[in-house]
Parts: sequence; C-alpha cells; structure tokens
Amino acid sequence: IARQADYGRLGGARSVVQATTPPGRGTLYRARLAGLARQTAGDACAELSSHRIACMVVAPGG
Repeated sequence: IARQADYGRLGGARSVVQATTPPGRGTLYRARLAGLARQTAGDACAELSSHRIACMVVAPGG
C-alpha cells in the first residue's frame, strides 16, 4: 500500500520507518509521518484503515 501511495498528497512530510520483530511473529514495520496538516493525516489514516492497516493520528508532542 505504501508503495502505491499518492506522495503528492503528503506534501513533503518527513518520514521514519522502523522494523521490529516481536517474539513469534514476522517483521513488522512502523512508519511515522510528521509535518502533515490534521485533515491530511486523517485522510491518510482513513485510507490505510480501509486496507485493514492499523493507523492513528497523534498531535505534535503527543
């Protein structure tokens, strides 16, 4: 899904991706995007959620 994203809508957001391997599970990737407007973040999260990908919007400093 991330590879299919419309990066133009993300408007230059800063991103960090971390890989983690919880015991008994495969590799999970955690992506964090910073610098998005609240509406853009909500729209991106809704799109991910529609594909059954967990997502949450966190306010700066939160």
